[in-house]
Amino acid sequence: MENYFLEATYHRGRPMATYLYLAGTLMAPVASTRIIAPGIVVDFLANGRASGVEFHSPSTLSLKAANAALGQIAVGPPTPEDLHPLIAA
Repeated sequence: MENYFLEATYHRGRPMATYLYLAGTLMAPVASTRIIAPGIVVDFLANGRASGVEFHSPSTLSLKAANAALGQIAVGPPTPEDLHPLIAA
């Protein structure tokens, strides 16, 4: 994957959520939100393009679940290196 930005939120040193901003969508206004799997929420722009993915409980997220979620919104699968910060959180 190219041109993404990963943000993690921590509380008392524990990861609470991570948000993956997709290419070219940083700071774009979100028009709708959809839960696509337990603990995985996708934000969409007005044109229907996915703008970002929020992963709740990143410490329990698997690469398989992340790939499945990204596949649902037509984002190419990330490599393990791409999601290392997310999995490490």
